[in-house]
Amino acid sequence: MAKRVYRRIVLAVLAACLVVSAALLPGPGWTRTSSAAGPIEVPVEAEVISYPVVLDNKPLFVVRNAGAAISPAERAALISRRLLTLAEDKTTDPDQLRLVAAGGIAYVEYQNQILFTLTKADAEAADRPVEILGQILLDRIREAIADYRYQRTPAYLLRSIGLTTVATLGLVLGIRLSLWGLGRLLNYVLAWSSSHLPSLSIGSLELIPAGRLGELVVALLRFVRLVLIAGLGILYLAFVLRLFPWTEYLGISLTDNLASGAGAGFQAVIAYLPNLGLILVTAVATYYCIQFSWYLFGQIREGTLVIPGFYRDWANPTAYLVTIIMVAIGAALMLPYLPGFESPAFRGVSVFLGILLSLGSTATVTNVVAGLILIYTRAFQVGDVVRIGETKGMVVQKALLATQIRTPRNVLVTIPNAIILNTQITNFSALIRDEHAPLMIHTAVTLGYDIPWADIYAALRTAALRTTHILQEPEPFVWQTSLNDFHITYEINAYTHRPELMPWIFSELHQNIQDCCNEAGIEILSPGYSAVRDGNTTTIPETYRPADYEAPGFRLFSLMNPGRPPNPPV
Repeated sequence: MAKRVYRRIVLAVLAACLVVSAALLPGPGWTRTSSAAGPIEVPVEAEVISYPVVLDNKPLFVVRNAGAAISPAERAALISRRLLTLAEDKTTDPDQLRLVAAGGIAYVEYQNQILFTLTKADAEAADRPVEILGQILLDRIREAIADYRYQRTPAYLLRSIGLTTVATLGLVLGIRLSLWGLGRLLNYVLAWSSSHLPSLSIGSLELIPAGRLGELVVALLRFVRLVLIAGLGILYLAFVLRLFPWTEYLGISLTDNLASGAGAGFQAVIAYLPNLGLILVTAVATYYCIQFSWYLFGQIREGTLVIPGFYRDWANPTAYLVTIIMVAIGAALMLPYLPGFESPAFRGVSVFLGILLSLGSTATVTNVVAGLILIYTRAFQVGDVVRIGETKGMVVQKALLATQIRTPRNVLVTIPNAIILNTQITNFSALIRDEHAPLMIHTAVTLGYDIPWADIYAALRTAALRTTHILQEPEPFVWQTSLNDFHITYEINAYTHRPELMPWIFSELHQNIQDCCNEAGIEILSPGYSAVRDGNTTTIPETYRPADYEAPGFRLFSLMNPGRPPNPPV
């Protein structure tokens, strides 16, 4: 537990350091100066570049005009070095700085040494008379030198160290309190959500389970805790950096950039509130329209609401289609109000996704369209026993993209809907389900011409009636399907309500056919022979023979004299 807490603290500190690094980057055109005399706001023009004069990393004023023989940048750097030398020399007295104005120009000097000169161009750039501008800058320089020296005194540094110690203890205490308080809140939310938070669902489609919703709330609270720790770290760094003269500029930059960023963010949030309201209204309206559609189709599925020509098994797929359409309409209405919708990045991502979908979803769209056709043509339903191509079994899943069939050998076969649409479908369960008409099953057996067909009919019907899951009514019946060269094909037809058990029914039926034929003295044999008709018993059943019928004997002929009369029978 302790390792987890320290890991979170480290992550929060790293996040704070990243924010600090971003905030410390100075923005372009930063020309603000702070002084008791008030800031000089110099308008920054696009074609003119200003260069700040700084002391202890603090801008005092800006230089926009060149000197006699140097550029504005060199002039600002020279003035900054002179002021730094004057501030570091503790023997100098800032009160001895004086302003001399004559002939439309002014200059600041110390003991007859000129620090810098102000021209008419400087005064025009600041929109002030040269004397007033010089006096303002003189007061600012005196105050900056006094602050520079005061912040490096032992008393000031000891005070800064003491405040840093107090701030460090406050940071540790704040982190500990946030971890403790939010930890207890997390435990309470977990315990409460497991028994009170419902699942988020649309109709029968469960989007977020109840337990998962509580986990999402806990994850959100953990993120808030991380942000809180990071915020405490940033405030601590900003406060401590401002306590020491060598890092005060960093602290001021951090504070100003964070304040400006927070202000801009707050203004952006305020300006975005109308769009956010429209998004929320659209989202709520879409959600309740979807809920109403699921309620309506649920009533159709349960049979409470009957619409002529609309079957109950269409309710669920139609509800999903309506949900997709409503979500698409809601997204189309909300997207223009999302932040960054008009940005080139958002448009680029949209174009990329569109191209990706158009190139890679051809087969998917084909399967989806085929799935819709199969649904609304009611070719089969889940639980039906079907034969699709060479696959025969029970439908266990019927989706938009593919259909899954479980064979009698418990093998799961997945067939894309596009293939099914172009294949002959045999449904063994449709009439049983829709019209309560039993399924007729049949099997064939071949027997010789010497067996009376009535005996065969009786044996085959008895075998069918003995078979489990074959109905007694309607009664089984026999067809003679073909008169072959050596045998007759008999087909026994029977009825059942259990098409899913057809392999077992056929197996038992074949067993019973063997038993019943053996009991009736019928030899199950398909004879194949060449008969010499003279002297052989006829294959006509005995019931059709004359009472005095005797099988004729063989007649022998001489090979040497084939034309002589035949010998008498032997």
